[in-house]
Amino acid sequence: MSEYHVAIAEDNPKTMELLNDMLENEDGIQVVGKARTGEEAYKMIVSAKPDVVLMDVIMPEMDGVEVIEKVKSEECLEKYPGF
Repeated sequence: MSEYHVAIAEDNPKTMELLNDMLENEDGIQVVGKARTGEEAYKMIVSAKPDVVLMDVIMPEMDGVEVIEKVKSEECLEKYPGF
């Protein structure tokens, strides 16, 4: 089984911790990044290139929809994550 690289974008610390703990206990999943703001999420996605992003919709600096639109307009990415 291949391993899925997952990133988490969530501004609520308790929710972030819960998601991280749940994912780290799953076989075949590796958390490759965590972000608390939209801007951090964008930078994390571009640098970590995760397979899947668990994206909060309402975050400081840039909301989740804006992050997704910005990532999808990024032409230098070889692949786009699932959101």
